[in-house]
Amino acid sequence: MEPGIYRYVIKETSTSGFEGIAYSTEKKILDIYKYSDDSFDYRFFDEATGDKLSEANFTNTYNHAEGQIQDLTVSKTVTGKLGNLSKEFAFNIAINSSNNDEVYYVTKNGEPAIEQWNGSSTAITLKSGDSVTIYGLSANDSYTITEVEANANGYTTSIANADSSKDGTATGKITADTNVSYTNTKDAKNHVDYSAFLYSTTVCDGYARAYQHLMQAANIESYNIGSQTHAWNMIKLGNHYFHVDVTWDDGTGTGNYGYGYFLLSDNEIKAKGETVHASWGLITSPLFNYQYFWPWPSATYAMGDLNMDSTVDNQDVKILQDYILAKITLNSSQATLSDLNFDGQINGVDLSALRQKVLLQ
Repeated sequence: MEPGIYRYVIKETSTSGFEGIAYSTEKKILDIYKYSDDSFDYRFFDEATGDKLSEANFTNTYNHAEGQIQDLTVSKTVTGKLGNLSKEFAFNIAINSSNNDEVYYVTKNGEPAIEQWNGSSTAITLKSGDSVTIYGLSANDSYTITEVEANANGYTTSIANADSSKDGTATGKITADTNVSYTNTKDAKNHVDYSAFLYSTTVCDGYARAYQHLMQAANIESYNIGSQTHAWNMIKLGNHYFHVDVTWDDGTGTGNYGYGYFLLSDNEIKAKGETVHASWGLITSPLFNYQYFWPWPSATYAMGDLNMDSTVDNQDVKILQDYILAKITLNSSQATLSDLNFDGQINGVDLSALRQKVLLQ
């Protein structure tokens, strides 16, 4: 470079896809002085006024105050005497944007976390008191937040300010700044045999312990079983054993329950796909009396598997249909597997339920 003055015009050209940002249109002048002794110096000037500047700053404005752009915050709180305030809870967060080129700015506890994020599902961890904020959501953007181990490890997970499901997923769109708050509570009172009877809430351990006592009171052979992060039951009806997970069948609100986890075989509960049901062991208590301790029974056959070939198919439909038409009789094992609507009777309603089960496989 020859000695002389070299002038450059500096302006901002990249908009980076952030919604709600008003980008600077200013121009700055940079003069570089090259001296004969090979030393350098520089000066900044404002192009519009010609004023000398100590540095060249460009100001972009986030138009959050206009009400068209909102921020989404996800926060974590841990409560209860057994709650671990230092535990990192895993989350997956995704933004479904109406604009393929849109990107977001993310902070964690007020510090930059992701400077340009396209909204695809990403993993984060939050401990009690932590939060992440996603800047720049528009009215056409939707979000999905999932706590990976919601309602696990003895914690009860509640979600505020969003549509939520029992698996810890929150979804929605926002029209104002929103804080989707996750609260995990772990109290000793939820891990005793009477918690489901005395308190308004409990956890899987409390559900399973209560159900175990009810089954024993009804003189039904039963077992309190569980994995490292979940608890449920196995019961015997007739000559067959089944899984019963009353926690996962208890929905949100009074009277909201189902039978999706009632009387399942080993293969059926594994096929649900949740890691908490992938394996299990016996949970003991001085208040429980078990007929067997090891090995505990297997839930071999599914409801509807009348020929007990480990497959529910049209052959089973034919057997139940022939029974209802009085062409054949059922033995006690088949009778237990025939009552698909759990009402103690075997009739056309069970046949309809079995046909539907075959079709949905």
